[in-house]
Amino acid sequence: MTYIDKKIVDAYADLLSGMSKDSKAQLIERLSESNTKNESLVDKEFYSSFGAFVDEASAEEMIKTIKASRKFRSKDLGIT
Repeated sequence: MTYIDKKIVDAYADLLSGMSKDSKAQLIERLSESNTKNESLVDKEFYSSFGAFVDEASAEEMIKTIKASRKFRSKDLGIT
């Protein structure tokens, strides 16, 4: 354990010293569960958070739809 890790653990221990025994037991249980979680599951959850846009249309059709929906207006901004 590095010096910084020790300081972090000490800070959390001080912070949690006022908790009830039941709360501490529940926290220990959750920490133990997170510690034993399968790493591949963690990776899967991480990569699944990058959802993809799903549509039946091809990329060319989507581009055509986007370009067709664009609306331009001519407005004089008064900049010379």
